[in-house]
Amino acid sequence: MAFDIPDRPRLTLFAGPNGAGKTTAYRRFVEAGFEAGDYLNPDDIARLPGADSGDTAFDLRAGREVIRRTRSLIAARQPFVRETTLSGREILRSVSDARASGYRVMMVFVGVRSTRTTGSRVAVRVASGGHDIPQHVQERRLPRSFDNACRVARVADFVYFLDNAGLQHKLVATVREGTIIFCDSSQAEWLERATAGLPRAPSLFSRDEVLSRLREAEGLSDDLRAREGQSEYSS
Repeated sequence: MAFDIPDRPRLTLFAGPNGAGKTTAYRRFVEAGFEAGDYLNPDDIARLPGADSGDTAFDLRAGREVIRRTRSLIAARQPFVRETTLSGREILRSVSDARASGYRVMMVFVGVRSTRTTGSRVAVRVASGGHDIPQHVQERRLPRSFDNACRVARVADFVYFLDNAGLQHKLVATVREGTIIFCDSSQAEWLERATAGLPRAPSLFSRDEVLSRLREAEGLSDDLRAREGQSEYSS
C-alpha cells in the first residue's frame, strides 16, 4: 500500500546539527526529482557578499530574514523548504503555524553521534569559503536538535531519519503521524533520543519498503536510495 499524500501545501524541513549533511541530503532529493517550492537556508544568506563568517550580528539578521520569508509563504499558503538545526523555539512555532494553516509537514532529519564529526565537517566547509559555527555553539545545539526532532515527529505527517556518520546517508527510521513505522536503531545511537516516547506500529516496514513508498508518493526516481557507495561530504 502506498503512502497517501493529501493535496495540501507542504512545509519540508531538512534538519539536523551543524555539519550533519543537511544540504547534501536536500541536493540528493532534488537530483531524484523532489520539488517543494522555495528553499530557505540561513547559511545561504550568511554567505552573501559582505558577510563575515561567524559574525553573530549577521547570523541574527540572516535568521530574521528566514523567519520573515517563512511567515510570508505560510500566509500565501505556498510550499517551501527550510533547512534548520532545530535548535531553537522559533522553528517549532513555524511548524505549528503551518499545521494550523492546513499544511502537511515532512521532515528529513540528518543525524550524527557527536560534535567530533560535525566539527571536522564545519572546518572543511570553512576552508572552502563557507560559513563557520564555533565549536561551543555546535555542542549547545546538538542535544537540542535531537529533542526538537522528537517534538516535530509527534505532529508531522512524515519524518525520515538519516544517519550520516560515515560518507553516506542511511535511512534509519521513519515516523508517520507520530508513530514509528520503520526503525533500525542499531545503526545510530542518537536515534533513541530523537524518537524518545514515540509509539511503534504493531507491524513495521522494511527500509526498502519505506524508500519505495517515498519515491512513489513524491514522484522520485530510483536515484533516491539507501546508498551503499561512498560519496564526498558537503555541508
